[in-house]
Amino acid sequence: RKIRSSLYLITILVLILTGWYIFFKTNIEHPELIQKQDLIQSFQQYRYIKFEGVDFQDLLAIIKGTIGQNLQIRITHDPQTKKSLVAVNYTEWDFPKIIDISKARGRNPSKKYAYVDYQYNDQLSTNTRSFLSLCAQAGRTGRKVVRPFVKQTKLSSDQSWFLLETYYDVKQLDGLLAAAGYATLVDTAEYLKECPPNSPDHVSVHFIDNSQSSMGFTKANLRLKEDYYKAILKNTTQKGWTECTFLDRARKRIPGKQFCVNGDIIKDWKVFEKDIVKNEKCLNIFIWRGIEVHVYDYRLKFSEDGMKYSSIDLAYALRPGQSVINEVERFAKEALAENYIAVYVRSEFMLREFSMDYLRNCIDLVLEVLVALKSTTGLSHVFVATDMGDYGSAWLVRYRHMEHLDGNFFKLIHDHIVEKSQGMTYNPASHVQDRGVIALVDLTLISRAQYLISAGKGTFQEWIGAKFLENHRNEAQLWSKITVCT
Repeated sequence: RKIRSSLYLITILVLILTGWYIFFKTNIEHPELIQKQDLIQSFQQYRYIKFEGVDFQDLLAIIKGTIGQNLQIRITHDPQTKKSLVAVNYTEWDFPKIIDISKARGRNPSKKYAYVDYQYNDQLSTNTRSFLSLCAQAGRTGRKVVRPFVKQTKLSSDQSWFLLETYYDVKQLDGLLAAAGYATLVDTAEYLKECPPNSPDHVSVHFIDNSQSSMGFTKANLRLKEDYYKAILKNTTQKGWTECTFLDRARKRIPGKQFCVNGDIIKDWKVFEKDIVKNEKCLNIFIWRGIEVHVYDYRLKFSEDGMKYSSIDLAYALRPGQSVINEVERFAKEALAENYIAVYVRSEFMLREFSMDYLRNCIDLVLEVLVALKSTTGLSHVFVATDMGDYGSAWLVRYRHMEHLDGNFFKLIHDHIVEKSQGMTYNPASHVQDRGVIALVDLTLISRAQYLISAGKGTFQEWIGAKFLENHRNEAQLWSKITVCT
């Protein structure tokens, strides 16, 4: 009887567990959800055998020959067999421009200003480029630009945020702006003194175009209906602009001259100044979106042709602020050797343009390259940074929700890279919570490495490469830069 009861209970328990498992598989677990064990296996299965055209010994020989060179390793596919192949090629060094600020001349004082209301709405590297591109355009017509505040990688006019010097060496920045012929930066106090809210000298501008990004932002932040937005856009098609009486209401100031400007039509800053702003003293821009038209459709089309240095040149030349340097020195002293290898993986654009399988393949290839580089150089210290950790890409959070992935999905991939590389990651001090500061610390630590392996692409990736090359421009020691999956 006892045996029969025990068998009965065991049977019931098995049925309950089986039912729970089936329910979990069909109702909770997303088909693409990879738990930690499966995740690790999904990477390990590619090691040494996935890529044709190169094995580990071949890779080792390639890495030995790459010291002091710029090596690119890409994953391609055989058009007939559809199998993954590895393509290797060497490229010329593309060192960032040297901007000599010691010879920068003082500029004539101006009494015209450009003030941006809304935060630069991207990630740190693009936000910085956008800000500098405004300084470039404003400098063409002698305007000063009001110095923004910073917080969590954003730039804004919000005075409750941190000073710009939290991110950047503002004294050096002023020198760069002067050397490039860009606008001078001024504090908010000067702007408010020269452009009080009740001044008749204000012109408020909002750039619009036919993109979904422009319409979505304008509708959400200015509380407009879609039909109204489309009517305004239509009104801009003849001249490139139209009056927009709702701007100053949104800005909570006394109404002045207000225009919606079609960014697809008005592409010359001097035309913008002459025909729309009419060189008024106080120019207020609701949101400045930058000018990199090859990246997203909602950028403005102003050109930097004829300028001595581009806004990207200035971005690459920028030095981090003292608070960033202090944190870099603290961590390097505590955790890093004098010479080390840096590994940086940027997953966002791999997922935007390819797939999760492509990301896995690239990470596996990075780890193979790292093993070969360690063997070649004898270095064992590795610094790892990715956009998948605790302070990584906000886009990945949206992607994770969209694909119904587990909350730790990308963190597990990040941890896997750290574990397999036997590396270490930057651990912020307790007082460092700002994602912009953390990104700049990572950037600086990566650029100081003796060897760099980077995977993926994007503006932050380009920034890392430029800073690394700048640090090694005149260095006699052996070093190399290896890019994977770009």
